[in-house]
Amino acid sequence: MKNDLTIYDIAKEAGVSITTVSRVLNGAPNVKDETRERIEKIIDRLSYMPSLIARGLSTQSLKSIGIVAMRFTEIHHMVIAHAIEEYFSNRNYNVVMYDAGGQNHDSLKQFFQRVRQISFDGLIFIGSAFEVLNSNIKGISDVLDNIPVVIVNGWIPNTYGITVNEGKGMESVVNCLYSNNRRRILYLKGSNTTSASRKLEGFINAVEEIGEITYLVLETGHEESDINDKIRDYIASNYYNAIVCDEDIIAVIVSKLLTKYDKTIPNDYFLTGFNNSEYSRLPLVEITSVDNLPYVQGISAAQLLENILKSNGSEYKKENLINIDPVLVLRESTTLD
Repeated sequence: MKNDLTIYDIAKEAGVSITTVSRVLNGAPNVKDETRERIEKIIDRLSYMPSLIARGLSTQSLKSIGIVAMRFTEIHHMVIAHAIEEYFSNRNYNVVMYDAGGQNHDSLKQFFQRVRQISFDGLIFIGSAFEVLNSNIKGISDVLDNIPVVIVNGWIPNTYGITVNEGKGMESVVNCLYSNNRRRILYLKGSNTTSASRKLEGFINAVEEIGEITYLVLETGHEESDINDKIRDYIASNYYNAIVCDEDIIAVIVSKLLTKYDKTIPNDYFLTGFNNSEYSRLPLVEITSVDNLPYVQGISAAQLLENILKSNGSEYKKENLINIDPVLVLRESTTLD
């Protein structure tokens, strides 16, 4: 059996439309006997076995949901995906997870070409990185115009969105540091996503509103050697007394480097992360972090998409957004004895 064959291959071989092939596969009566026989012979010769998704092309709905991430390596993305999969599986939907292969136009173009060949009732994209999507990517308009799309932690025109008020999360971090007299802050920005930009904007707005805080923003990436190179001299200066990281994994790396330079947490430095992932609880001194409630995000996205499907979109505008406020989780890294 050739597993890479699709219904499109059968249609091309037989010189008919995919609709005609789909009718034959499903035993529909409105196909000429000669055409049906020709298609069936091709199916037998090529040992083609139609998938459930292929069969869905001829039905109104296969109850099929696609969950898509740029890369399923982020812990909070996996939590979101788990919540969505659990929600829809409990409602007898077929759930398919896709790794889109990274944040570049070529990989996204290839992904959308695949999506166009599959009969999804709806799609959920996970991550603000999907806000790079635009009409310049071939095939995206067809998908967004014909399939309900919910983006978790993001939004673009012609989709629905679940957003997290990351700026408010950073505001709570700044207030925590200020109330503990930690007013000389290093801010470490790990990426160039819109999510990272929203966090930084919230941080800057908060410190400037207070007006009594000195801060420096460093773009560090996620590699320990790069982070070390960026912060080493500032640590040695003994000027700063707090480090705010826009991701937990960066905060974990910083906690290791501070130990290397004989600095203690929280006495010498208050340290915070973002996402409240398992990383924040790994160091001996557990790290204060902003919980962006990934499970709540996932359930909210699933419920929104289900409501859209039930109403056939009639009750929902494409500008529909649900905003979630994150929660600051205090731990030892910002707590003095």
